[in-house]
Amino acid sequence: VTGHSDPVAAMIARADALLDEAAVAGPPVPLAVLASFQGIRSIETIDIVASGRLIVHPEGSVVQVNRAESPARRQFTIAHEIAHTLLPAYAAHPHDVEDVHTGDYPPTAEEEHLCDVGASALLLPERWLRPAAQQRPPSLASLQDIARQFKASLEATARAVARLDVW
Repeated sequence: VTGHSDPVAAMIARADALLDEAAVAGPPVPLAVLASFQGIRSIETIDIVASGRLIVHPEGSVVQVNRAESPARRQFTIAHEIAHTLLPAYAAHPHDVEDVHTGDYPPTAEEEHLCDVGASALLLPERWLRPAAQQRPPSLASLQDIARQFKASLEATARAVARLDVW
């Protein structure tokens, strides 16, 4: 679909294409808008055991996230659920998905890994994250500032900045 043979590069390309299609101008990324472009009609914060789930409905799918988790954690989970819709297998056969704990999966669970990659690419796009990190000195305070700017968790932000290797 993307012309990439590497699944990680393909997922990042799909996330970038969605950001372009939705004409997102900068952080924080409006996840509800991205969700709507993927046929998701609503995002609900409810009491559930899982981190999140994607429920397919003919009139538009629903993302549900765990009310007990922090707002930044819910943001990542929402982005993770949107990333499921970027996978070709999902597009061909939409199906319900429940993620017991986003980011916690066996090493062989390629789909979950790719959805975490996609979540990071949607929530912390390199096009805005790299300059944000380069403008700041490497420090915990800088990570906290970036996390607030992108409405992401400190952990997700630290991982994304580390992948860029700008500090």
